[in-house]
Amino acid sequence: NIIMDIVEMPRTDGLNALDNVLTNGFATWHGKEKNFTSIEEALVGGLDFPVMLEDCQTITGRPIKTRSVYRLDNDNNPFDLGEVGPGYEPLQNRETFEKFKAFEEAGCKVVSAGSIWGGRRVWLQMSFPDNQIQIGPDHTEALIRLVNSHDGLLSAGVGYLYRVVVCRNTLRAALGDTKAQLIKIRHTAAAPVTMDEAIKAINLTTDQLVATKEQMEILTRTAMNGEELKKLIKVTFSEAGLEKQMKDIAA
Repeated sequence: NIIMDIVEMPRTDGLNALDNVLTNGFATWHGKEKNFTSIEEALVGGLDFPVMLEDCQTITGRPIKTRSVYRLDNDNNPFDLGEVGPGYEPLQNRETFEKFKAFEEAGCKVVSAGSIWGGRRVWLQMSFPDNQIQIGPDHTEALIRLVNSHDGLLSAGVGYLYRVVVCRNTLRAALGDTKAQLIKIRHTAAAPVTMDEAIKAINLTTDQLVATKEQMEILTRTAMNGEELKKLIKVTFSEAGLEKQMKDIAA
């Protein structure tokens, strides 16, 4: 069996010598990003590393049920990613990223991709054409995302996200975003099929987002007088809070 040691502890940004962050034409706060313009460039740029499993045993050689997850470091030495149960099956980066190439072919653009903690977390984000919703001077934007885990502590996730990931902190914030729509995928033998179904669901949700965008743009062009505003607030807020909300607006 392979004995593995963590060769370098991750820094506060979650990045170590094995990690890569790729962005499509914008800089990050940590300055460690590489530029990329396609999913294949993300894989070639350091994310196409295979993840392997090794049976665990006690120091006396007795087999145990858990298995080690590992990858190879830059010197082809094993780099430990975590310990998992017997039913765990890794979702390889290339296999999952290539499932998103259909979005790329349909006109979606890559936004960011990368890994942190030596490859324990991997992500890919894409934007679809004309996905910004303008509301006065502000805008919001939904990004298609894939988040994968190779340490057994987090399910993979496919769905929508409302912030760009470039490091540990932004990934943590994104995973905790209550507005994000995410389909979780457990690392089992059925995971590839589940991911295919999740991607189909993204296509349906995209249609809903486009419809919502059109409705919101119509609303932003619609004038509203005081009585109409009062009716809207009455529906949105409780009767008890109506007077306070009107005073806040007047102020």
